[in-house]
Amino acid sequence: MADYKLLQELPFDSEVVEQNGDEVVIRSKIKCEADADAWISAYQRVSSTNWNVRKTYPRLERIRYRKDYVCHHSSFQKVNNICLH
Repeated sequence: MADYKLLQELPFDSEVVEQNGDEVVIRSKIKCEADADAWISAYQRVSSTNWNVRKTYPRLERIRYRKDYVCHHSSFQKVNNICLH
């Protein structure tokens, strides 16, 4: 697993639980949505990156809150501008 020293600079206890290519799963002990927003803001600051919400999960049973994020530089579902004549 890669070295994630920047996780030590984040609020809440954060740990990498899975890494698969460019995808990394980080778990933190967050109690509410406001904490999650504070965490992603802190992560953006310490990593010098910007993240956009890719997917939300409004009807969860086991956990209260989940959002999947994608880096704004990602090519995930981006359309190339093609000019057709």
